Amino acid sequence: MAQWYDQELGKVSGMRLGITTGSCAQAAARAALEFLLGTFADKRVEITLPKGHRRYSGRQILVPIEHIGATSDGIGAEALVRKDSGDDPDITDGILIGARVRLKEGNGVEIDGAEGVGRITRPGLAGKVGEAAINPVPRKMIREELLPLLPEGRGCQVEIFVPEGAALAGKTWNPRIGILGGISIIGTKGVVEPKSEEAYKASINRVIHSYLKSGMSRLIITPGYVGEAFLSSRGIALDRVVTVGDHVGHALLRGADHGAKELLLVGHIGKLTKIAVAMFNTHWSSGDARLEVIAAYAGAAGASAEMVRRLLSLNLAEEAVALIHDWGLDEIWNAIARRAAERTEKLVERRCAIGVVLLDLKGNALGSWPKERVEGWLK
Repeated sequence: MAQWYDQELGKVSGMRLGITTGSCAQAAARAALEFLLGTFADKRVEITLPKGHRRYSGRQILVPIEHIGATSDGIGAEALVRKDSGDDPDITDGILIGARVRLKEGNGVEIDGAEGVGRITRPGLAGKVGEAAINPVPRKMIREELLPLLPEGRGCQVEIFVPEGAALAGKTWNPRIGILGGISIIGTKGVVEPKSEEAYKASINRVIHSYLKSGMSRLIITPGYVGEAFLSSRGIALDRVVTVGDHVGHALLRGADHGAKELLLVGHIGKLTKIAVAMFNTHWSSGDARLEVIAAYAGAAGASAEMVRRLLSLNLAEEAVALIHDWGLDEIWNAIARRAAERTEKLVERRCAIGVVLLDLKGNALGSWPKERVEGWLK
């Protein structure tokens, strides 16, 4: 496969980068619109990556187009991009992701999913029930990519489709979390970084070592984008943050080993509730007790047996947020944060002061421990 993104962005730990399903959909939509407007002149298109990520923010990359032509009804155009996951082991590697585009009167870009793109059937996900499972960042990037190309007074309708998506969906978590009929179109960075476990851990080690050697005594650790977004909103530069994916325990231990005096752990409840029961590798394959933790703390705070059963019937930790709030049990998030901090203190043998912040998917702080220390660290 083409290695254009390596040449433009550089490799990670010597491994090839890939692109997300969201970037594939974005490129296919741009190519189809260019074809409709008579401006498609190459076998690839240039797209702009999402803003916000410290390494890739707003960068332009070239994406090869596998196929382009008119739609079967003759009034639109469609294009296909072949997903390249680089050296990341991804089940979507090599599949085709397409976009059909039709012009319409009036302004704006309407986006929907067609065959092979899942539909949301339960609340608590990144979209409304009934919508196509195209996450907010890919939707935003498709709109921003197409709007400048449209003639004045014209808009367009975009359908994202994945020919193999329905068959592939059964190999994903989608059916379990309430996304049916296909895969999700996702990606907050636009680029897939390879997740070779040893390479990833080695990268974490280098970052931690360099931060502490530069004079920092406090490490801020987050599993991913939700934590990064929260920290940015608090004015904390991301070059002070270690993003560790599922390797939370590894990062905590390396921080303590390298002499960190303070460790602040910030992340979504889907990850950090696992820390409360000492699951320090937060990947699903290492175990899952998210809902059990939330249900246990809700029960201890006075939830009825029926409430506990309701929590245990959920598919996602995020779904519990609204229920806990409606039942007046929000204090459990502080209790879970406290237990996560205690488990972390035990892991690092009390060599560091520990703080924990639990977030919902929108980046709202649900609970923290200890409150005064955490607030001081976030200033």
